[in-house]
Amino acid sequence: LHQPLLEGLPELQGQGFNELIRRVMYSGEPITGKEVAARMLRNGTLQTTYYNFVYQPMYDDQGKIIGVVDVAVEVTELVEARKKVEEREKLLQDLNQQLEKKVNDRTIQLEKAHQRAELQWKELYNLFEEAPVAIAVVKGSEYIIDLANQKVCDLWGRKQQEALNTPLFKLIPEAANQGFEELLAKVMETGES
Repeated sequence: LHQPLLEGLPELQGQGFNELIRRVMYSGEPITGKEVAARMLRNGTLQTTYYNFVYQPMYDDQGKIIGVVDVAVEVTELVEARKKVEEREKLLQDLNQQLEKKVNDRTIQLEKAHQRAELQWKELYNLFEEAPVAIAVVKGSEYIIDLANQKVCDLWGRKQQEALNTPLFKLIPEAANQGFEELLAKVMETGES
């Protein structure tokens, strides 16, 4: 009490508060601040603290400015809590961006792998179609025809369109009950040619 501001609180030197008070003294205009940082001496160390404040001119009976009223509320805990929330949000945004990048990179890899697989399939299919021997691929217990090249269709006396997705022994019933079902079943069960 009863000391110049910067003698009572020397740590405020160079932080601009003295200049703000002088401006209010000479202009008569109040100044407000929100969440303004101030280095204050706390427990023997300088710490950054935050304040909402109003510097209001104080007048005598003749209307002359004789001082400044400083009303300040410390909001350090509020500011630090908000900064922690903002840091967490930034961390989550960064993690989200990293995750999105990984997903995008993986999607690109999968698309490239899919394109390579399609190209390999087309090459295999062309080789399959152009093979000089009869080839068919059947699936499942009913031996559904999944692929049939022209040579095998000529051998069966059928068109490719009618052969595909049709059970083998329904397409060529004359081949049924001649032991082919057992041979195919053995191949499917054992995986041996």
